[in-house]
Amino acid sequence: MEGKYKKWQKLLLTAVFLIIVASAVCRCIMYKGDRGVIIMLSFVALLFFGVLCVAALFPATWRMPEKSKAKIKDPVKYQENYTTVFVIVNVVLSAAMILFIWVLP
Repeated sequence: MEGKYKKWQKLLLTAVFLIIVASAVCRCIMYKGDRGVIIMLSFVALLFFGVLCVAALFPATWRMPEKSKAKIKDPVKYQENYTTVFVIVNVVLSAAMILFIWVLP
């Protein structure tokens, strides 16, 4: 079983992606120093974002031992919770990266 995004998760991830891109572009335009730092931070932010988006869709029981898999009563609900947790973690880490884009350089 693979994860699927719900509508609110798709909207949230799309908004976060657009905010990352808009932050990088605005900061590059407004920054008067070396823009290489901003470009690298933007690249890392988009890389984190992409990796966590893909990881959220992996099967929740992918590397789980059979003994642990047997304890799961509702695999569909377990997968939904797994995907939701990854979306929330993705949003939090992306917010931190956006903050780094604006604060560090």
